[in-house]
Amino acid sequence: MDIFEKAAWLKKNNQVFTLVTVVDSKGSVPGKPGFKMIVMPDGISEGTVGGGALEQAAIAEALKRQSSGENGILQYKLSPETSPDLNNIPMMCEGEITLYYEVVLAKTALFIFGAGHVGSALAEIIKKLDYNITLVDNRKSIAEKPGENDNINIVTDDYQRFLDNLTLPDDPYIVILTHQHKYDYDILKALLRKSATIKYIGVIASSKKAASMRNSLREENIPVPSDTLLFSPVGLDIGGNSAAEIALSIAAQIQAVRYNKPICQ
Repeated sequence: MDIFEKAAWLKKNNQVFTLVTVVDSKGSVPGKPGFKMIVMPDGISEGTVGGGALEQAAIAEALKRQSSGENGILQYKLSPETSPDLNNIPMMCEGEITLYYEVVLAKTALFIFGAGHVGSALAEIIKKLDYNITLVDNRKSIAEKPGENDNINIVTDDYQRFLDNLTLPDDPYIVILTHQHKYDYDILKALLRKSATIKYIGVIASSKKAASMRNSLREENIPVPSDTLLFSPVGLDIGGNSAAEIALSIAAQIQAVRYNKPICQ
């Protein structure tokens, strides 16, 4: 796997990394323009920008930029003598090199349980935003639905088996829209037991069913999330009852939560 294939694989799998590229060089330096290196959050690297002390400095800078998310260019002087204008790398090369740091951060995770009319419409609307979308359904027929080529990861599996094997990322967004209320409740219950770092949970339900669901959680001694975390009925009241309109109302609510905008329910 070459450096481009590796970068594409990491992006597809929603992994954090920094791509470091030599963009200019002067004098005697080990790295030439076009040399590239990928740096992972654990400090492991693939490729090269020249090796030695330069590469160690580049790895350290790449890791620092993963914390800030900031891309940028740095010039280095490779010389035993220090320079007031450039970052100095104590090497005998006597040259200068310019590196470009491009940070690729993981997208916010969005799990949609239920690939019916509303779930599919929601995935189509929100795929244009900066989310890593996983659309899950226990019906084999959804495998025929379009989407995998549009940055939507489609999973056909038993809901409980999928949840048993799922490691939730930090601060995920969850929307539960299955074709049976029992599935909705079981998924919600499993997720609340699995993680305390969920950012948003939306569950499709009437007001009556939503109240019944909250009562069932209390009866099973499961802490009921606050109304700033659990949204059921789900979506903003923007009018309309078609699948696309409901999906739009849910997408708008998710964005409001993501950007800390006030929500009136």
